[in-house]
Formats: sequence, structure tokens, C-alpha cells
Amino acid sequence: MFDNPARLILAMAFIPPILLFPARADEIELLGRSEVPVDAKYRATADTRTYEFRPTLVLINDSGWTKKLLINASTHSAEILGQCGVGVPVINLITLKTSEKYKDPDRSQRIDLARGISPAAKPLVFFIRSSGDVMKDAFSYGKSNTRSAELKDTVWVKNALSDIAGIALAHELVHILSNSGEHISEPGNLMNEDADTTTVKLKPDQCSNIVRRGIENGFLNPKD
Repeated sequence: MFDNPARLILAMAFIPPILLFPARADEIELLGRSEVPVDAKYRATADTRTYEFRPTLVLINDSGWTKKLLINASTHSAEILGQCGVGVPVINLITLKTSEKYKDPDRSQRIDLARGISPAAKPLVFFIRSSGDVMKDAFSYGKSNTRSAELKDTVWVKNALSDIAGIALAHELVHILSNSGEHISEPGNLMNEDADTTTVKLKPDQCSNIVRRGIENGFLNPKD
């Protein structure tokens, strides 16, 4: 469990128009959809080829998150991923109003949320208040670690991480891009399981894997 606001444990849960799922229309209501520019200063060098990445972020009203916090997290995350030439020019932002239980969703409710905004471009990043069945404060599902089609390529971030949400978001998006739950113990590396404000670096071999797998999985598009 995350106790220190400057430190967290991150994990992969290796563990167009939007249509609401009719059976949940009274509990999951679409409030808005927009594209938000990301004003990030990318860290890619001049000779690094760039790749466009457009995740979809989902804001749940009254979950402790705000649009401003999501934009700040996206900007910080984009700057970190920029080390690998991964650019996030805009984010697709979906805002939902939900009943109380979906602010702290268990697994079946997470499936409802993901199904409720389908179709939407993946990966989907849900900013939630909490989730009692997963102790980690940020977690994700890749293509090979869940049987649920709805949960595949989704990230879940609790509001305990609002101070370092950009790092948590970048960490989990790397899990999704590379379709791997691997962590490394190297200090300062983004994929260190014990993450804090200093764990933002990615090595060249990590970048190569992120780009290669991200293209294979259809998440990255080479930018001319």
C-alpha cells in the first residue's frame, strides 16, 4: 500500500463516437469528450526518430481527480516518454459521471467502465478514487495477462498518486506499450518498482523495446 506521498509501488496487473453500455446507462453517464493538446518539452535527441502515441484518459467526476491534474500528469508523462522519441501531441479525454461504486471499482466494475465507453481508442487510462481489491496504487492490464477483452490495454491510477501521477502514468504506459510486467531495480529508472520523483530515466535498450513492441501492438505510429 502506498503510504509516503513521495514514493509508491507500481505494478502491471500481470495481474470516434462513444456509446454507453445500455445496461449501465443509469450508473455511467457520458459528460463530455474532447482532444486536449499536450504541451510537453520532449527529451528526444535530434537524431531520434519520433513516434506518435495517443492514449485515452478517462476522468470520473468526484473521484478526487480534476481535468487540470490529468493534463499535468499527461504532460509530465509525455516528457518522460519523449526520451524514447515517443510523442504525445494530444490526449483524448473522456469525462464520466458515475454512481458511487464506480469511483472505487472492483474488477467487475472496471470491466463495466471499460465496456461502457467502448468503442474508444486504447490504451485507456482510468483515473479512479480507489480500488479495494488491488493494493497497488497504479496498475495495468496487458494483452496477455487477462482474459477480459475489456480490460486489455487499460491502466488504473488511484488519486493517492496525484503528486506523482505523471511518473505513475508513464510507468504503466510503458507496461502497456511493451506488453510486459517487467520491473528493474536500477535506481532512477522509470521501471523501478519502488518509484518516486526521481525514477524517470529509460535506457536505450528499454526505448528500443518500447518502440518495437509499441509499433507491433498498434499503439505507435512513425511520425514523418
